[in-house]
Amino acid sequence: MSPLIRDIYALEPPSDPEILDYLVDDLSHNVNIFFINGDEVPQVLKHLGDKLPDSAYNIIYPQWELSLYPSEWAKNLDLFDEVWAPSQFVFESLRQAVSKPVYYMPLPVEIRLTSFLGRRYFGLPESSYLYLFFFDLRSYIERKNPFAVIKAFEEVCALRPREDIRLVIKLNRPTRLRELVKDFRYFVKFVNNSTAKNKIIVIDQLLTNNEIKNLIRCCDCFVSLHRSEGFGRGMAEAMFLGKPVIATGYSGNLDFMNENNALLVKYKLINVKQGHYPYAENQVWAEPDISDAVNHMVKLLDNKAWGRQLGQIASRHIRIYFSFRAIGLHYKRRLNSILRTQKITEVEESCL
Repeated sequence: MSPLIRDIYALEPPSDPEILDYLVDDLSHNVNIFFINGDEVPQVLKHLGDKLPDSAYNIIYPQWELSLYPSEWAKNLDLFDEVWAPSQFVFESLRQAVSKPVYYMPLPVEIRLTSFLGRRYFGLPESSYLYLFFFDLRSYIERKNPFAVIKAFEEVCALRPREDIRLVIKLNRPTRLRELVKDFRYFVKFVNNSTAKNKIIVIDQLLTNNEIKNLIRCCDCFVSLHRSEGFGRGMAEAMFLGKPVIATGYSGNLDFMNENNALLVKYKLINVKQGHYPYAENQVWAEPDISDAVNHMVKLLDNKAWGRQLGQIASRHIRIYFSFRAIGLHYKRRLNSILRTQKITEVEESCL
Protein backbone atom coordinates (compact mmCIF):
# COMPACT_ATOMS: atom_id res chain seq x y z
CA MET A 1 0.00 0.00 0.00
CA SER A 2 1.19 3.51 -0.85
CA PRO A 3 -1.00 6.06 0.96
CA LEU A 4 -1.20 9.59 -0.44
CA ILE A 5 -2.90 12.74 0.88
CA ARG A 6 -5.15 15.22 -0.93
CA ASP A 7 -5.68 18.46 0.98
CA ILE A 8 -9.21 19.36 -0.09
CA TYR A 9 -9.28 22.91 1.24
CA ALA A 10 -5.56 23.76 1.08
CA LEU A 11 -6.25 26.98 2.97
CA GLU A 12 -2.73 27.20 4.34
CA PRO A 13 0.58 25.37 4.00
CA PRO A 14 0.67 22.08 5.93
CA SER A 15 2.15 22.50 9.40
CA ASP A 16 3.29 18.90 9.69
CA PRO A 17 6.46 18.27 7.63
CA GLU A 18 5.84 14.51 7.80
CA ILE A 19 2.98 14.75 5.29
CA LEU A 20 4.70 16.94 2.69
CA ASP A 21 6.04 14.02 0.64
CA TYR A 22 2.58 12.44 0.49
CA LEU A 23 0.57 15.41 -0.80
CA VAL A 24 -1.02 14.98 -4.24
CA ASP A 25 -3.58 16.83 -6.37
CA ASP A 26 -5.74 13.88 -7.46
CA LEU A 27 -7.82 11.27 -5.68
CA SER A 28 -7.12 7.56 -5.87
CA HIS A 29 -9.03 5.23 -8.20
CA ASN A 30 -8.79 2.41 -5.64
CA VAL A 31 -9.70 3.55 -2.12
CA ASN A 32 -10.23 7.07 -0.74
CA ILE A 33 -10.64 7.88 2.95
CA PHE A 34 -12.26 11.27 3.61
CA PHE A 35 -11.37 12.74 7.01
CA ILE A 36 -14.28 15.16 7.07
CA ASN A 37 -17.46 15.65 9.07
CA GLY A 38 -20.97 15.10 7.79
CA ASP A 39 -21.71 18.81 7.47
CA GLU A 40 -18.61 19.29 5.29
CA VAL A 41 -19.63 16.80 2.61
CA PRO A 42 -21.51 19.23 0.30
CA GLN A 43 -18.62 21.71 0.35
CA VAL A 44 -16.05 18.98 -0.31
CA LEU A 45 -18.09 17.56 -3.18
CA LYS A 46 -18.22 21.04 -4.67
CA HIS A 47 -14.41 21.07 -4.66
CA LEU A 48 -14.41 17.69 -6.41
CA GLY A 49 -16.85 18.56 -9.17
CA ASP A 50 -20.07 17.71 -7.31
CA LYS A 51 -19.52 13.97 -7.09
CA LEU A 52 -17.34 11.28 -5.62
CA PRO A 53 -15.03 9.32 -7.97
CA ASP A 54 -17.14 6.45 -9.35
CA SER A 55 -14.18 4.16 -9.95
CA ALA A 56 -13.02 4.18 -6.32
CA TYR A 57 -14.25 2.82 -3.01
CA ASN A 58 -14.95 5.89 -0.88
CA ILE A 59 -14.81 5.87 2.91
CA ILE A 60 -15.72 8.70 5.25
CA TYR A 61 -14.16 9.02 8.71
CA PRO A 62 -16.20 11.67 10.60
CA GLN A 63 -15.72 12.98 14.12
CA TRP A 64 -18.58 13.34 16.59
CA GLU A 65 -18.92 13.56 20.35
CA LEU A 66 -22.50 12.72 21.34
CA SER A 67 -24.52 9.51 21.46
CA LEU A 68 -26.97 10.53 18.70
CA TYR A 69 -25.67 11.45 15.24
CA PRO A 70 -27.70 14.19 13.43
CA SER A 71 -30.01 12.72 10.78
CA GLU A 72 -29.32 15.73 8.54
CA TRP A 73 -25.62 14.90 8.47
CA ALA A 74 -26.23 11.15 8.26
CA LYS A 75 -27.75 11.60 4.80
CA ASN A 76 -24.41 12.95 3.63
CA LEU A 77 -22.53 9.99 5.11
CA ASP A 78 -24.73 7.61 3.12
CA LEU A 79 -23.22 8.99 -0.09
CA PHE A 80 -20.06 7.01 0.74
CA ASP A 81 -19.46 3.27 0.51
CA GLU A 82 -18.72 2.84 4.19
CA VAL A 83 -18.16 4.82 7.39
CA TRP A 84 -15.31 4.55 9.90
CA ALA A 85 -15.59 5.43 13.59
CA PRO A 86 -12.67 6.38 15.89
CA SER A 87 -14.22 4.85 19.02
CA GLN A 88 -16.90 2.38 20.08
CA PHE A 89 -18.89 5.33 21.41
CA VAL A 90 -18.94 7.03 18.00
CA PHE A 91 -19.46 3.66 16.30
CA GLU A 92 -22.76 3.17 18.14
CA SER A 93 -23.82 6.71 17.34
CA LEU A 94 -23.12 6.27 13.61
CA ARG A 95 -24.48 2.73 13.38
CA GLN A 96 -27.91 3.91 14.46
CA ALA A 97 -27.93 6.81 12.00
CA VAL A 98 -26.67 5.54 8.63
CA SER A 99 -27.61 2.77 6.22
CA LYS A 100 -24.07 2.09 5.00
CA PRO A 101 -21.69 -0.28 6.84
CA VAL A 102 -19.91 1.23 9.84
CA TYR A 103 -16.53 -0.05 11.06
CA TYR A 104 -14.72 0.62 14.32
CA MET A 105 -11.28 1.89 13.26
CA PRO A 106 -9.50 3.36 16.30
CA LEU A 107 -6.90 6.09 16.16
CA PRO A 108 -3.22 5.37 16.82
CA VAL A 109 -1.45 7.12 19.68
CA GLU A 110 2.30 7.39 19.39
CA ILE A 111 4.54 10.35 20.22
CA ARG A 112 7.95 11.14 18.78
CA LEU A 113 9.57 14.14 20.43
CA THR A 114 11.99 16.16 18.32
CA SER A 115 13.55 17.72 21.43
CA PHE A 116 13.13 17.59 25.20
CA LEU A 117 11.87 20.70 26.98
CA GLY A 118 11.75 21.10 30.74
CA ARG A 119 9.52 23.02 33.12
CA ARG A 120 11.74 26.08 32.98
CA TYR A 121 11.00 26.39 29.25
CA PHE A 122 7.29 26.82 30.04
CA GLY A 123 7.82 28.95 33.13
CA LEU A 124 6.48 26.24 35.44
CA PRO A 125 7.65 25.79 39.05
CA GLU A 126 10.16 22.96 39.36
CA SER A 127 9.03 21.69 42.77
CA SER A 128 5.23 21.81 42.38
CA TYR A 129 2.91 18.89 41.75
CA LEU A 130 1.30 19.88 38.46
CA TYR A 131 -2.19 18.91 37.35
CA LEU A 132 -2.68 19.52 33.62
CA PHE A 133 -5.78 20.13 31.55
CA PHE A 134 -6.06 21.56 28.06
CA PHE A 135 -8.82 22.44 25.66
CA ASP A 136 -9.60 24.27 22.44
CA LEU A 137 -12.33 26.92 22.50
CA ARG A 138 -13.51 25.63 19.11
CA SER A 139 -14.32 22.28 20.74
CA TYR A 140 -17.27 23.72 22.70
CA ILE A 141 -16.34 24.93 26.17
CA GLU A 142 -19.32 23.31 27.92
CA ARG A 143 -18.34 19.93 26.50
CA LYS A 144 -14.69 20.21 27.51
CA ASN A 145 -15.85 21.53 30.91
CA PRO A 146 -12.81 23.40 32.31
CA PHE A 147 -14.99 24.83 35.05
CA ALA A 148 -15.35 21.42 36.72
CA VAL A 149 -11.56 20.97 36.71
CA ILE A 150 -11.11 24.36 38.37
CA LYS A 151 -13.78 23.58 41.00
CA ALA A 152 -12.14 20.25 41.77
CA PHE A 153 -8.74 21.91 42.08
CA GLU A 154 -10.18 24.50 44.47
CA GLU A 155 -11.34 21.69 46.75
CA VAL A 156 -7.95 19.98 46.60
CA CYS A 157 -6.33 23.27 47.64
CA ALA A 158 -8.75 23.53 50.56
CA LEU A 159 -8.06 19.95 51.67
CA ARG A 160 -4.27 20.25 51.28
CA PRO A 161 -3.56 23.98 51.89
CA ARG A 162 0.15 23.48 52.56
CA GLU A 163 0.87 21.37 49.49
CA ASP A 164 2.88 22.92 46.67
CA ILE A 165 0.46 22.30 43.80
CA ARG A 166 -0.57 24.05 40.58
CA LEU A 167 -3.26 23.59 37.95
CA VAL A 168 -1.88 24.18 34.46
CA ILE A 169 -4.50 24.93 31.80
CA LYS A 170 -3.35 25.00 28.20
CA LEU A 171 -5.92 26.95 26.21
CA ASN A 172 -6.04 27.07 22.43
CA ARG A 173 -7.62 30.42 21.64
CA PRO A 174 -8.17 31.17 17.93
CA THR A 175 -7.98 34.93 17.41
CA ARG A 176 -10.10 35.06 14.25
CA LEU A 177 -13.35 33.58 15.55
CA ARG A 178 -15.38 36.38 17.13
CA GLU A 179 -18.10 34.02 18.33
CA LEU A 180 -15.60 32.49 20.78
CA VAL A 181 -14.77 35.80 22.48
CA LYS A 182 -17.70 35.41 24.88
CA ASP A 183 -16.54 31.94 25.95
CA PHE A 184 -12.98 33.17 26.41
CA ARG A 185 -14.06 36.12 28.56
CA TYR A 186 -16.27 33.88 30.68
CA PHE A 187 -13.38 31.45 31.20
CA VAL A 188 -10.99 34.26 32.20
CA LYS A 189 -13.56 35.65 34.63
CA PHE A 190 -14.08 32.18 36.12
CA VAL A 191 -10.34 31.78 36.69
CA ASN A 192 -9.99 35.28 38.18
CA ASN A 193 -12.87 34.61 40.59
CA SER A 194 -11.47 31.26 41.67
CA THR A 195 -10.38 30.84 45.28
CA ALA A 196 -7.29 29.08 43.88
CA LYS A 197 -6.48 31.67 41.21
CA ASN A 198 -2.94 32.18 42.53
CA LYS A 199 -2.23 28.51 41.90
CA ILE A 200 -3.73 28.34 38.40
CA ILE A 201 -1.42 28.83 35.43
CA VAL A 202 -3.07 29.52 32.07
CA ILE A 203 -1.00 29.09 28.91
CA ASP A 204 -2.79 30.55 25.91
CA GLN A 205 0.01 31.17 23.43
CA LEU A 206 0.29 29.00 20.34
CA LEU A 207 2.54 25.98 20.90
CA THR A 208 4.04 23.58 18.39
CA ASN A 209 3.16 19.90 18.46
CA ASN A 210 6.51 19.13 20.08
CA GLU A 211 5.94 21.80 22.74
CA ILE A 212 2.48 20.44 23.56
CA LYS A 213 3.82 16.92 24.03
CA ASN A 214 6.64 18.22 26.22
CA LEU A 215 4.15 20.18 28.31
CA ILE A 216 2.34 16.91 29.05
CA ARG A 217 5.67 15.27 29.86
CA CYS A 218 6.52 18.06 32.34
CA CYS A 219 3.35 17.69 34.38
CA ASP A 220 2.49 15.04 36.97
CA CYS A 221 -1.13 14.25 36.17
CA PHE A 222 -3.67 14.88 33.41
CA VAL A 223 -7.26 15.73 34.37
CA SER A 224 -10.25 15.75 32.00
CA LEU A 225 -13.71 16.24 33.45
CA HIS A 226 -15.26 16.32 30.00
CA ARG A 227 -18.94 15.81 29.41
CA SER A 228 -18.34 13.79 26.26
CA GLU A 229 -15.45 12.85 23.95
CA GLY A 230 -15.34 11.26 20.54
CA PHE A 231 -11.95 9.73 21.32
CA GLY A 232 -9.95 11.82 23.79
CA ARG A 233 -6.50 12.19 22.27
CA GLY A 234 -5.13 14.41 25.04
CA MET A 235 -5.84 11.73 27.64
CA ALA A 236 -4.38 8.98 25.45
CA GLU A 237 -1.20 10.95 24.81
CA ALA A 238 -0.77 11.64 28.52
CA MET A 239 -1.07 7.90 29.15
CA PHE A 240 1.49 7.19 26.40
CA LEU A 241 3.90 9.52 28.21
CA GLY A 242 3.39 7.67 31.48
CA LYS A 243 1.13 10.15 33.26
CA PRO A 244 -1.73 9.07 35.54
CA VAL A 245 -5.01 10.30 34.09
CA ILE A 246 -8.16 11.32 35.94
CA ALA A 247 -11.12 11.44 33.56
CA THR A 248 -14.88 11.21 33.32
CA GLY A 249 -15.78 7.54 32.87
CA TYR A 250 -17.93 8.19 29.84
CA SER A 251 -17.69 8.23 26.03
CA GLY A 252 -14.80 7.63 23.64
CA ASN A 253 -11.98 7.56 26.19
CA LEU A 254 -13.28 4.23 27.54
CA ASP A 255 -11.73 2.54 24.50
CA PHE A 256 -8.32 2.93 26.11
CA MET A 257 -9.13 3.69 29.75
CA ASN A 258 -10.33 1.27 32.41
CA GLU A 259 -10.24 0.78 36.18
CA ASN A 260 -6.78 -0.77 35.95
CA ASN A 261 -4.94 1.94 34.00
CA ALA A 262 -6.72 5.19 34.91
CA LEU A 263 -8.80 6.95 37.56
CA LEU A 264 -12.32 7.11 36.17
CA VAL A 265 -14.68 9.71 37.61
CA LYS A 266 -18.29 8.87 38.37
CA TYR A 267 -21.00 10.80 36.53
CA LYS A 268 -24.69 11.19 35.87
CA LEU A 269 -26.29 11.82 32.48
CA ILE A 270 -27.89 15.22 31.93
CA ASN A 271 -29.59 16.89 28.98
CA VAL A 272 -27.43 18.94 26.63
CA LYS A 273 -28.62 22.55 26.66
CA GLN A 274 -29.35 24.40 23.44
CA GLY A 275 -26.29 26.26 22.20
CA HIS A 276 -23.84 24.06 24.06
CA TYR A 277 -23.32 21.71 21.09
CA PRO A 278 -24.78 21.31 17.57
CA TYR A 279 -28.09 19.44 17.38
CA ALA A 280 -28.45 19.45 21.16
CA GLU A 281 -32.15 18.52 21.18
CA ASN A 282 -32.79 15.12 22.82
CA GLN A 283 -29.07 14.68 23.49
CA VAL A 284 -27.46 13.75 26.80
CA TRP A 285 -23.92 13.84 28.12
CA ALA A 286 -22.12 13.29 31.41
CA GLU A 287 -22.01 15.54 34.43
CA PRO A 288 -18.86 14.40 36.28
CA ASP A 289 -18.93 13.98 40.06
CA ILE A 290 -16.53 16.65 41.30
CA SER A 291 -16.19 15.05 44.73
CA ASP A 292 -15.05 11.81 43.12
CA ALA A 293 -12.54 13.72 40.99
CA VAL A 294 -11.23 15.47 44.11
CA ASN A 295 -10.70 12.12 45.84
CA HIS A 296 -8.63 10.91 42.88
CA MET A 297 -6.60 14.13 42.77
CA VAL A 298 -5.85 13.93 46.50
CA LYS A 299 -4.93 10.25 46.23
CA LEU A 300 -2.31 11.01 43.59
CA LEU A 301 -0.99 13.93 45.62
CA ASP A 302 -0.68 11.84 48.78
CA ASN A 303 0.88 8.84 47.05
CA LYS A 304 3.05 10.08 44.21
CA ALA A 305 4.91 6.78 43.81
CA TRP A 306 1.63 4.95 43.28
CA GLY A 307 0.64 7.57 40.71
CA ARG A 308 3.86 7.04 38.78
CA GLN A 309 3.22 3.30 38.82
CA LEU A 310 -0.29 3.85 37.46
CA GLY A 311 1.20 6.02 34.71
CA GLN A 312 3.56 3.21 33.74
CA ILE A 313 0.65 0.77 33.48
CA ALA A 314 -1.23 3.28 31.33
CA SER A 315 1.77 3.80 29.08
CA ARG A 316 2.22 0.07 28.46
CA HIS A 317 -1.45 -0.27 27.54
CA ILE A 318 -1.34 2.53 24.97
CA ARG A 319 2.00 1.44 23.51
CA ILE A 320 0.78 -2.14 23.02
CA TYR A 321 -2.79 -1.65 21.79
CA PHE A 322 -2.70 1.80 20.14
CA SER A 323 0.73 1.88 18.50
CA PHE A 324 1.16 2.76 14.82
CA ARG A 325 1.84 -0.92 14.17
CA ALA A 326 -1.16 -2.29 16.07
CA ILE A 327 -3.64 0.17 14.58
CA GLY A 328 -1.94 0.07 11.17
CA LEU A 329 -2.44 -3.69 10.97
CA HIS A 330 -6.10 -3.16 11.84
CA TYR A 331 -6.44 -0.69 8.95
CA LYS A 332 -4.47 -2.96 6.63
CA ARG A 333 -6.80 -5.91 7.22
CA ARG A 334 -9.85 -3.82 6.37
CA LEU A 335 -8.28 -2.21 3.30
CA ASN A 336 -7.03 -5.56 2.00
CA SER A 337 -10.55 -6.93 2.34
CA ILE A 338 -11.89 -4.00 0.29
CA LEU A 339 -9.24 -4.45 -2.41
CA ARG A 340 -9.94 -8.20 -2.65
CA THR A 341 -13.63 -7.48 -3.09
CA GLN A 342 -12.83 -4.93 -5.79
CA LYS A 343 -10.73 -7.46 -7.71
CA ILE A 344 -13.45 -10.10 -7.49
CA THR A 345 -16.00 -7.60 -8.77
CA GLU A 346 -13.72 -6.60 -11.66
CA VAL A 347 -13.24 -10.25 -12.66
CA GLU A 348 -16.98 -10.92 -12.52
CA GLU A 349 -17.72 -7.85 -14.62
CA SER A 350 -15.09 -8.83 -17.21
CA CYS A 351 -16.80 -12.21 -17.62
CA LEU A 352 -20.15 -10.66 -18.50
